[in-house]
Amino acid sequence: MLISSRSGPFDRDAAEAAAGGLTARMKRLPEVAGVADPLLSEDRRILMVEVALKGEERDAKDPRRPRAGLS
Repeated sequence: MLISSRSGPFDRDAAEAAAGGLTARMKRLPEVAGVADPLLSEDRRILMVEVALKGEERDAKDPRRPRAGLS
C-alpha cells in the first residue's frame, strides 16, 4: 500500500502512527499472509507498507472483469 502526501513531507511521528495503525489492521485480516515494516521515502512524501495476501496469484479475481449477475 502506498500513502502519499499532497502538500509536502509527512511529519515523521504522524506517519509512523498512521502506518502502525494500518499495519495492525492489515495483520488481523484473515486474507493477509504477512505485512512488512513501513518504509518512508527519503523525501518523506511517500510511505509504503508491503502486504502479502494468502493464496495463489492465479486464483485472484480480476477487478476489470465483470462478475456474474452484476452489470
